[in-house]
Amino acid sequence: THLDPLTRDFLDLATLIYIVDEIEPRKRSKDYWSRRFDVIAPVKTPRLWTKHEKAFRQMLRTLAGDDYRFSWLRRSNLDPLGKHRKSLPQGFDSVCLFSGGMDSFLGAYQLLLSGERLLLVGHQADGTAASAQTTLAKWLQNRFPQSCMLIQCRVARSLGKNPAHRLPRKQEDTHRPRSLLFIALAVAIANATSAKTIYLPENGLIALNAPLQKSRLGTLSTRTAHPRYLGELTDFLQQSGVFKGDIKNPFIYLSKTD
Repeated sequence: THLDPLTRDFLDLATLIYIVDEIEPRKRSKDYWSRRFDVIAPVKTPRLWTKHEKAFRQMLRTLAGDDYRFSWLRRSNLDPLGKHRKSLPQGFDSVCLFSGGMDSFLGAYQLLLSGERLLLVGHQADGTAASAQTTLAKWLQNRFPQSCMLIQCRVARSLGKNPAHRLPRKQEDTHRPRSLLFIALAVAIANATSAKTIYLPENGLIALNAPLQKSRLGTLSTRTAHPRYLGELTDFLQQSGVFKGDIKNPFIYLSKTD
């Protein structure tokens, strides 16, 4: 599937941030948490990214508690992404992030009940999550035939003995910026299929992730679906033109019990 240059740059940048987050341990920081990254980022249109850099950096600070500084370089044309056995299907209304957990499963179920045609987007972070995504998606497909399809993505280190690019070993496992990668995958699929809305179902209490003690203040608690983060991200995506649709959490005013 072809990705336009701006979408490709956003997906590559989210992947780059996912990688650098893993290789720089937070314990080296003065406060044992916040880090500063100086990132050289090749993009198709440096002027556009420079214009919207402030909003992008603020969004990352809200999400991960880190300070990112960027040098935008003009890149040449990229090789096309590898071909897959199947192409992305067309004719779907929306994209729904699908973790394999209860919230995303119930979110997809309610959207399908309302008549939405959904592309479920999962990330194969580990075998357990990937298996749960497959099992639950199959149940939904049987219940709502022709109305949903699972697309599983995987961003991980190469398992080959001689990878094209060798990365430093992983040293940090807090993974605060990985929400950006998940949404970037959803944005790429939404843009490629002309879907207008991305859903991120997460019950309101977990979305806020209110700190229960001082050791969980700020980004020490995960902000994967925090309203402030999603608001800043949506503003950035729309103003930069990366994604002109909406990102919605249908469970923001509901608890897990609800």
